[in-house]
Amino acid sequence: MTLNTALYNALSGLTATSRQVTVTAHNIANASTEGYARQSVDLAAVSLNGQGNGVKVLGVSRAQTPELTADRRRAEADLGRSETLASGAAQLTQLIGDSEDVGALFALYQNLEDTIRDLSNRPDSQTNQTLVVDAANRLAEGFADLEDGVSTIRQNTEREIAQQISTVNNALEEIAKLNSQISYASATGSDVSGLEQLRQDQIDIVAPIVPVEVKERANGTLALMTPSGQMLVDATASKLEFTSTANINASMDYRNGVGPLSGLSINGHEITPGASNTALTSGSLAGLFELRDVETLEMHQQIDALAEDLMARFADASTDPTLSAGAPGLFTDAGGASTGTAGLAGRLRVNAAVDPDQGGDLWRIYSGIEATSALEAGDNSIAVSMLDAMTRTLTPPAASGLTVVGSASDFVADLGSLRATTEQSFEASQTMVAARVNALSETEIMQTGVDIDYELQNLTTIETNYAANARVISVVDEMLARLMEI
Repeated sequence: MTLNTALYNALSGLTATSRQVTVTAHNIANASTEGYARQSVDLAAVSLNGQGNGVKVLGVSRAQTPELTADRRRAEADLGRSETLASGAAQLTQLIGDSEDVGALFALYQNLEDTIRDLSNRPDSQTNQTLVVDAANRLAEGFADLEDGVSTIRQNTEREIAQQISTVNNALEEIAKLNSQISYASATGSDVSGLEQLRQDQIDIVAPIVPVEVKERANGTLALMTPSGQMLVDATASKLEFTSTANINASMDYRNGVGPLSGLSINGHEITPGASNTALTSGSLAGLFELRDVETLEMHQQIDALAEDLMARFADASTDPTLSAGAPGLFTDAGGASTGTAGLAGRLRVNAAVDPDQGGDLWRIYSGIEATSALEAGDNSIAVSMLDAMTRTLTPPAASGLTVVGSASDFVADLGSLRATTEQSFEASQTMVAARVNALSETEIMQTGVDIDYELQNLTTIETNYAANARVISVVDEMLARLMEI
């Protein structure tokens, strides 16, 4: 080996170790950065005329586990849906409340039942009459609050859909730009590891929202598509399309494109959950659409059905024989007879005829809504009929989704139980999927993440190699100096 060859070998070694030090330091600095993949310098021995001629830096590569990463992203999409539905179900259950909550619907029903029972014992008591009307008003307000609460959840869900779609569209645009940059850098032999890390970070933003499948293309570029084959990114980025609705009420739904609410599409293809065979089935967007179009809409229908049941119990001629045909009883639909169940919970009002604050007469509460005069002081016949109306065992309205045959308060208790069961089911699914995500993430980190101990040991080895190459240069320099002195 000539001195020139030795010097060149040592210089190439210094270049390689310098690059290794930079990459190792970068790994250590990003050890706690979520999603960061360990980087390493790829080296190759160089030979000239069959003899060693130093070392060449081929580039920097990222640790990758494509199949494991794909599994983790699919699990994250499942978790996104489960978390969204579990959170929404918890909010709906909270609106119903439990039997211990004085403002809960069940307690309001019980309060009305109790005050009517007291009225049946002393129908001529003005205090008892007032308490019944007040309890009825509070119950009507409770229904209105429920209606507003469910509508608020739906409206918030609509806004979150729009926000997440904006997030996905921005990420898809960024992935397409990074694809172009990586393609150019690869063609010119530049380091693409940093760009690849940025692209992986953007894909990890999309995956929990919209499930993705990743396909490799030429020059290091990637194509993204949905599990059903709808292209998200290839040469260019596609765009998710959705039109947000400002004010959503109980009568509004999607109905596969024929309702007033917007669905979700990409490149003109329908991907709204439940709408087609190309629809999204996982990801937080799928959960949000299910929350908007299934869970909250079902809740609207349930409380409207309870309101309808309540109106019907008091509008029956056997409860109040003074009522004319079709006339409302104690409860009305915005002052009149029912005009349909959609949104009825929000329109439920106490009949003005019995409410002094609306110009009515208290005595009608025990004498009959359309009575021409008050009953005798001890006549509790209508009050007893009202109590029977509240406690009478009936079949629940079909739209309620309830199964328990029972009294008015039984229906409310069954609804609370049904909502709690739904919440528990979603929470159980969330817990199971979260455990799978954690397991996959930990395995992926073990294989692609940064091990500080290993990096520090590697740094020691690199420093040793650097010192050895530097020593070679020093020795060659001394030998050349001696030669010059001869």
